[in-house]
Amino acid sequence: EMEWNSPYLKWLNAQMSSLVGDPSSALDGHIRVLSFGEMRMTPMPPSDRSSKFRVMVVSPETANPGYGQFFLVDTDHLNICKPESRGSFTYFRLVDFINELN
Repeated sequence: EMEWNSPYLKWLNAQMSSLVGDPSSALDGHIRVLSFGEMRMTPMPPSDRSSKFRVMVVSPETANPGYGQFFLVDTDHLNICKPESRGSFTYFRLVDFINELN
């Protein structure tokens, strides 16, 4: 199901998009979205950072959901999902996003 052009993923994205952008929805304006996309290939296996075999887990072309804030980051999938450090852009931006919710 988690593959390019999957009918389920298309349906799921359409459902989320309608919740975020539908003015008649009770949730309109109350759902804020922050997304990141990776620009580097991820080593496989992920535990071997020196591996020469690398894959693009989510391509930059498909990473943007089309709503909310979106940032392409010069890192791989692992560091998008789990920021490298508290000084990384993804960590800083996520903390800032959470603080903006208050």
